[in-house]
Amino acid sequence: MNAFENNLTLQIRGYKCLENIEHYNTHKRKASVVFKNLDDLNLFCKLDSLGCAESEFQVNPNQVIPFSKMNFQQVVGKNIPVIFNSVHGSNYSFVWTLDELLAKSDYRINPPDDYFIAEINYRNGDHPAHEIIQNYHQILTLAQLLCEFADHKTSSDHVIYLGSAKFEMTLNYSATDICQLTGVELLNKELREPDHHHSQRLEVFRNTLISSLTPIPSEKRICHLFSHYKEFHDRYRRDFQIYAQDFTATRQIEEISKKQLELTEKIDSIIASLQNRVLAIPITFVVAAGQFSIEKTAVIQNSMILIGWLIFSIFVVIMIWNQGSTVGSLKKEVVRLREFADTINIYNDVSEKFINLKKSLFRQKFILWLVGGITLSITILISVLYLKYSYPDAYQAIWCYFTSREISIETALKYFFIQG
Repeated sequence: MNAFENNLTLQIRGYKCLENIEHYNTHKRKASVVFKNLDDLNLFCKLDSLGCAESEFQVNPNQVIPFSKMNFQQVVGKNIPVIFNSVHGSNYSFVWTLDELLAKSDYRINPPDDYFIAEINYRNGDHPAHEIIQNYHQILTLAQLLCEFADHKTSSDHVIYLGSAKFEMTLNYSATDICQLTGVELLNKELREPDHHHSQRLEVFRNTLISSLTPIPSEKRICHLFSHYKEFHDRYRRDFQIYAQDFTATRQIEEISKKQLELTEKIDSIIASLQNRVLAIPITFVVAAGQFSIEKTAVIQNSMILIGWLIFSIFVVIMIWNQGSTVGSLKKEVVRLREFADTINIYNDVSEKFINLKKSLFRQKFILWLVGGITLSITILISVLYLKYSYPDAYQAIWCYFTSREISIETALKYFFIQG
């Protein structure tokens, strides 16, 4: 038992020592206690330090004696007036009523780890649970579903669903609004089960919720949902049954086949968009190569041709990079579609098309690599032609090194830079 549980246990022990309990305000009660032994006094000294209990014992009209200043021999057997407070710890609560617990908005969705409600003498975990506590936990289950599947949660108790119009709901309710919600555990299980109908269940749940409560003001919707939960749940199940009856494997196969066709068209469009640009590569190469001049005065002209080709090559590489990213995205779509087909057990019916998609992706990736390779090869060739026509003696020196090794590479490079 941790420190917080000890504090709650101490307060419950103190509460059970009280007599003549009277209402004082929402969070306090006037009562009296009779100290039968020193442990009782020590208990209330501890509760005083925790802010749970305040002494009202007076030796004269103007002097209140706190528990820590009391002499046990003087107070034993006497009725000691006391004010007993409710307390919210970091993860525990001692409250007089369920309404007091629900006054904290967080506890209308998730209860504290441990709590005690004096009005019904119930501590969380007691068996059998009080009927209103059973209903409270059903309400919490529904409130958690409403929060989890909302599009936005603007505060601890306000949620927003987005559809054709913004739908808002404030999860503000009191103990008098709590009632039995038959079937909420089944709803909770259905909405959390990861089967192939999961996304459609959520969609039906959202649509049923919005259509049922739209006419109701947002601050009253949660209470209306509680009081009309049976009608809401019956409508949800009826709407889902309509969907389920319309669901067939044949329909899903048709849907997947349609998506496969769309993916095939997207993959084919990659190369189609490349065709005109790819044709420009050999044309640009022929034009560039044909413009090189061996004249000594044409070095600047040859340099401009080389720079132009390098800029063109850079644009080709960027284009290949972008198209490669598109192929990667399409591959992820194919994987997700295959996983979905596996989930609903129809992969065998559409496996051939997935194989064809995989081949298409590989083919397009190979073509992109081929275009990149050709561009690199032509870039090297253009550079060699530039060297040959602009610096023929240096080119010849380097060529000799690589073919006959008659001169050293150092000599060849030195000759190149001297000539250049």
